[in-house]
Amino acid sequence: MNRLIICVLVLFSTQAAKSQIQLGIQLKTGIGEMQKLENSAFPFHLNEIDSEPAPTWGVSIQSMLSLHSHIKLSAELGYNHIQGVENEVYYITNIDNGAVTEYTAETTRKAHYISLPISLDFKIAPKVSIGTGISANYLLTNNRLSEYRANGIKYAIIGGGNDLNRFDLGLHLQSSIELSDKFILSAKGSWGMLNIRTPETRDAFSTFSGFDDSQQFEVKNRQFTLGITYMLLNNK
Repeated sequence: MNRLIICVLVLFSTQAAKSQIQLGIQLKTGIGEMQKLENSAFPFHLNEIDSEPAPTWGVSIQSMLSLHSHIKLSAELGYNHIQGVENEVYYITNIDNGAVTEYTAETTRKAHYISLPISLDFKIAPKVSIGTGISANYLLTNNRLSEYRANGIKYAIIGGGNDLNRFDLGLHLQSSIELSDKFILSAKGSWGMLNIRTPETRDAFSTFSGFDDSQQFEVKNRQFTLGITYMLLNNK
């Protein structure tokens, strides 16, 4: 088996050396968000909610194949860490005395993906390219942590996880600048197309009340990252 793997790697390297192919390692960092969108078809408005971005990062192996003097096909395989913050406000009225209590909650979600983005890149200047493509993402694991306050006083912290959809599919736009033969600087914006929320997904409201509000909101990933790629093979 080891000999077979070595033979495949040698054959791949030989063919890569003969082709106009580039291989590199990319490190990226930026901001991400698990954007929570209200479903307008849901008949009840249960609470106030907004989402905000948080730091994100990833690492990948990147391959680029020249299809034309100005067109490249690029693919990546790597690890992608994305997180986001949800802020919720909801009110509960005491049926005995009519007093209204304001409950607030801040939930931080973190998700760990194996990602496979595929792109077409178009050279618009000698060292500058722009591109677009799709990304297939497989969720390894996720977790969340919610901090609760009643009238501004913290009273509980509740955690959980592994409650998001395993698969996500996204669209992305990217641009890159060749700094040298060894380094490429890139920027990418990614937008998830699928609702990654499931009936098991818990937010602050559903955890506190036990009410299933999974139909009220959708959760979609989005990211903006800057990356630096070190070229291992640059056979242009």
